[in-house]
Amino acid sequence: MKTSIDEIRADWENIVYPIINDSLIEEEQAKKNIKLSAEEIENRIDLDVIDNFKLVDGFYEEIEDPNPLTSEEVKEQDNYNFYLQQQEVEKELQNLFYEFERKTEIENLESAKQFLLRNIHEVEGISIKKKDTIIYAKYGFCKYLLEHLFNDKATNSNVGFKLPCTVEQLKQLCQKFKDDGFLDSTTNEVFFINAFNGEVLNTDFKKLKWKKSKVILSMFIGLLDQEHPWKKAEIIFENINSDNLRKSYSNQRELDKHKSTNKTFHKILDGLRAV
Repeated sequence: MKTSIDEIRADWENIVYPIINDSLIEEEQAKKNIKLSAEEIENRIDLDVIDNFKLVDGFYEEIEDPNPLTSEEVKEQDNYNFYLQQQEVEKELQNLFYEFERKTEIENLESAKQFLLRNIHEVEGISIKKKDTIIYAKYGFCKYLLEHLFNDKATNSNVGFKLPCTVEQLKQLCQKFKDDGFLDSTTNEVFFINAFNGEVLNTDFKKLKWKKSKVILSMFIGLLDQEHPWKKAEIIFENINSDNLRKSYSNQRELDKHKSTNKTFHKILDGLRAV
């Protein structure tokens, strides 16, 4: 491993504070690019008073304060708010790191790594409208731990998904997906295995053709505990845009259609369990 857990603990502030600061900036930038509908605003529990907003073309916009603070007051208030946010986020990262350490001690390194991957995967499935500084910080911290403790670079775009299956099980899964109409009937099982065995994609790899809707594909990808699943899907399947696929999955989660309300999703789950 490139870095040890003890080294991270000893250099905690120099590692964590830049991640927190970047997350605060990322949240602020995201807010500027989001327009919340009237219904979304009214349903948010973190708004103190709705009177601070006005309805414009179906969207709420914040009303400017008629008695604004002086520049010095604003600076002082911003510094205090920043300190409070920083402390809150750091506490969450400490809890995450404690859980990670516990898994390395009680279970094993692979279990701890999967814990980080699950956290990353969960964040990627959250709608941007629901992300906050804590979520951004957890994402950045998990990526940092993966890279520095496991030498696991998040930029390797030529590696497929890793399913806990033998080669024979992957062959059976490929055939089931073809029989059920999820994959094109001409799908080459060698390419399918390469796409889901966690190895670097072969130079002659050809993208898989998904026959069902992009929404169904997003839910299949969403159930895999993988790092950067949407980018992986883009390089493995034909005519896929990673951002659109991620948004499809987020929408289904918000509508709760990724659970018992979607029979096709369960069919995919049954297909994985059957092999």
